[in-house]
Amino acid sequence: MNQENNESKTPPDPGEEITPTVIENPDPIEPVVVNPPPEPKKPRYHVVKTGENLYSISEMYFGQGNQAKGIKAIIKANSELIKNPDSIHPDWRLRIPYPEDIAP
Repeated sequence: MNQENNESKTPPDPGEEITPTVIENPDPIEPVVVNPPPEPKKPRYHVVKTGENLYSISEMYFGQGNQAKGIKAIIKANSELIKNPDSIHPDWRLRIPYPEDIAP
């Protein structure tokens, strides 16, 4: 057995000054910064007006030159409602995906 473990340690006398031993941690723990997850985007919707079609709606939200990709995304997001892309009706509430959520 180790002799140090066998030595009895006596408590200091009540009047004796105690000097604390400072041990420096050679590997301090760095604080961990946790960023909260981004808030989910709120779905956006478009209510179809008379005279609108998927092409014009797509152009509004996705810009000129991106209509075909936008039309496909709108149809996919509204598959339960849109059965014929050439036939949409006023007052339909269409979910419009965000451009960054559309696969290239």
